Amino acid sequence: MNINLFCLVHQLSSLRVLFISVFLPFFVLELGITPYQRGFFCNDNSIHYPYKDDTVTTLVITLVGLLVPIAVVRKYQMNVLLV
Repeated sequence: MNINLFCLVHQLSSLRVLFISVFLPFFVLELGITPYQRGFFCNDNSIHYPYKDDTVTTLVITLVGLLVPIAVVRKYQMNVLLV
């Protein structure tokens, strides 16, 4: 048997095993098992969390959103110039 043909057959068999191992559990779970569904009420106090004001200020978000990309671009440009 030609070595290229052997590699092709091996790759195809590996893909079949991968395909079956990924999609078989998906189909079994999707088609075979029906989940238990129960409703909830929006005013249920047992699932409410207390309201908290903003935990990260607008200033911090703005600074991080601007300074981090600038620092990453400068670092990348420095690496490109050194190479």
